[in-house]
Amino acid sequence: LNGRYPFLFNFPRLQQLRIYGVGFLQWDLSMISNFPELQDFYVAHNHRLTGEIKSLRVLKNTLRNVVIATCHEVEGDLMDLADFPHLEEICLVNTKVKGDLRQIRENHFPKIKDLNLPDGVYGGGSFDRITEAPEIMRVMFDLKKRSPTLFPYGRFMLSHDSPDTYEVNCHHSREPPFWIEFVKIGPRSGWRWTNCVHGGDCEIHWLEEEPDQNSQEYSQYLEAMEKEQPGFYKGFYQPPTVEQHQQLLRD
Repeated sequence: LNGRYPFLFNFPRLQQLRIYGVGFLQWDLSMISNFPELQDFYVAHNHRLTGEIKSLRVLKNTLRNVVIATCHEVEGDLMDLADFPHLEEICLVNTKVKGDLRQIRENHFPKIKDLNLPDGVYGGGSFDRITEAPEIMRVMFDLKKRSPTLFPYGRFMLSHDSPDTYEVNCHHSREPPFWIEFVKIGPRSGWRWTNCVHGGDCEIHWLEEEPDQNSQEYSQYLEAMEKEQPGFYKGFYQPPTVEQHQQLLRD
């Protein structure tokens, strides 16, 4: 297919649309308004697809899955989809969609189970400042409590362009801990900074209180905590400064 084919977008009873790798088909997201019963929308590697994701709002009450991947001319704001009542899957990787995870509130994305975001959504894969990590992880944790399947890989990195990063010449096990990850110790959840190497973890920021000391969960928690070995960054709750890191290497 090469060019525009309006007749392809005139199926009012269509419930599922998949268009993969059709690089020369010229179309716009607004054209899916011709599919008023559409539930599942999957497009990938459609380089001439244009438009903004707010065009999907005409299907707010029907859409369950929205995958728009590697469609570089698609724009918009993630929050344009926040109030879709049935939306379970969102994938917008390699698009120009922007947003900020910190804008998400308890009533947003009520049914979400799978969320894959582009670099333009702040906190979706990386972030700029160490001080912003606690708020981002809290938002992610609140989403995970609603749907444990979210963020299955559980690690996110400080942007390479962040003013908080630095480079050091050392063994990879002593590299600065510029990643954050979710952790679960027994029944208790938290997060920490890490360099993704055994022994390269900072202290845990807890997202939940300790279990009641009279409960069986507390015994499980203590047993799991005993298996946690102090690492190179013992005592640090965030990445050390470059001066602190140099001192650790000397010690």
